Amino acid sequence: MTQVCVCLLIIVYLLGIGDMIYVAYRINKSKLSIDNTIKEINRDVYPKEISEHMVYLTKQLNTLDQYCVQRKFDFI
Repeated sequence: MTQVCVCLLIIVYLLGIGDMIYVAYRINKSKLSIDNTIKEINRDVYPKEISEHMVYLTKQLNTLDQYCVQRKFDFI
């Protein structure tokens, strides 16, 4: 019985790690997409308000990334 519980606990832990990796991957992909959008805006149109908002979104994603990493280490 304890072996089953240990196996389930290991599976849940691995799923949690996998989820954290996936979240980090999606955040990184979003940051890259926003950076590319900022570059296009700066090159093509360059309205200052849109560019500032994209920079704000990038900062928010960095904050989310730091929060996710912090939460990951809080569980360990």
